[in-house]
Amino acid sequence: MDILSIEESPWNRFPSRWIFAWLDNYDMPTYVADEYSLIWDNENKKWTVIFLPMSIEVCRGCEQRLHPTTTDLWNCITDIDSDGNYVYTKLNIGFRHDTIKSSKASPWDMRVFGLDFFEHRHISSVIWFKCPETSTIHHSGAKRCGADDTMGKRYCHSCRQCYSANNFKFQHLASEFHKSNACCSLHQNEAQLNEISLDEFMRCVADVLL
Repeated sequence: MDILSIEESPWNRFPSRWIFAWLDNYDMPTYVADEYSLIWDNENKKWTVIFLPMSIEVCRGCEQRLHPTTTDLWNCITDIDSDGNYVYTKLNIGFRHDTIKSSKASPWDMRVFGLDFFEHRHISSVIWFKCPETSTIHHSGAKRCGADDTMGKRYCHSCRQCYSANNFKFQHLASEFHKSNACCSLHQNEAQLNEISLDEFMRCVADVLL
């Protein structure tokens, strides 16, 4: 069972441990803690924390990331002004997996671990995971590992493919191929949010890439 912990609390009673509950209709993880729920807002492509008794959104991710652990900044209610309006502050809550233990027999589901984890986070520990595209099981180490002595790979959601873990950051993530795919993915989200036409979307991407 996946459990998330936090590095910075927006307020004293904000939960420090969040338990994975289920994958929603969009195959995104939902986490619960006390009277709070951490869910994926598919309409805005961002994560949000709901205080369930009052159905109030108390925190919202500032970036379009695919997991709470890859979301850096959060807009959180931290006070109420004299007029009764909520005061929001941008904070780095720092959601983190409590444990990243895995094995070839029990690999991570990247939807739970974070589809874009390897694009935004670096870990020195080796994890085993199942490729979302092929269901092939890989380890993330830069060196050979496992009984079959295989080289490690890491999943890139922007490119929908696994690449060599050796120099993944400095070779693949720095490549023009990856940058163009990441750019298209970002603007495709913007197109969905703004309901712009396909032609407008393609012009928008061309302006960035060309």
